[in-house]
Amino acid sequence: MLNRQIEKYPLFQDKPILSIEPVATQGYCNLNYKVTTDSQTYLVRKLLSNELDREKEYLLQQQAAALGLSPKIIYFDREDQVMMMPFIEGVHHQTLDIPQLTALVDTLKQLHGNLHYDEAPIDLEMAIKSKEESITEAFETIRNYPNETVICHNDLNPRNILWQAEKPYMLDFEYAGMNDCYFDLAAVSVEFNLTKEQERYMLHRYFEGSFFREKFEAYKVVYAQLCKEWFSERM
Repeated sequence: MLNRQIEKYPLFQDKPILSIEPVATQGYCNLNYKVTTDSQTYLVRKLLSNELDREKEYLLQQQAAALGLSPKIIYFDREDQVMMMPFIEGVHHQTLDIPQLTALVDTLKQLHGNLHYDEAPIDLEMAIKSKEESITEAFETIRNYPNETVICHNDLNPRNILWQAEKPYMLDFEYAGMNDCYFDLAAVSVEFNLTKEQERYMLHRYFEGSFFREKFEAYKVVYAQLCKEWFSERM
């Protein structure tokens, strides 16, 4: 059935499909397949969640692709909710050494500085259900500092960063949107279990000067709670 569904797309009219394989690292909101023809290999994503703004995802990933930060989407079936892009061979690191962290921070700065979308910032306080003291204190801390709002990826877990040699590619922009840049930095720290030394290096590299350590720590608390609630709702 899947073979017949994919074969209908113009992309494969003159490119017989040799194989269709599920990708080992599946997402939670999509089904991902590696589709091989005699001339090229593609990633085909069947989009599952109706809660996400897929048009925004498409536009932001295309902006990132133009900068060389993400694979370019070469076909988007809006009716059947299917995206296709070239398949990139690579690995998903669970930890980062300093050269990898440097490359990731520089990529993140490019993304934050160059992606644009007209929308209101994400209201994280509304998104989090918990009213625990640690969460309340984290938001109180964040309010003490200026907003540094950019387009953030908002889901920088290891499965959404593909490494080809020493170059990171950002994947899955389904949660991308306006947010404080500290949120993405906090996500990197939490997801890759950075040491304090690595955190200091990352923050110095990103800001090239002073930064707000207390604000960063507060965003780590917020990010961890968001992940906890997100996974608990889907288990």
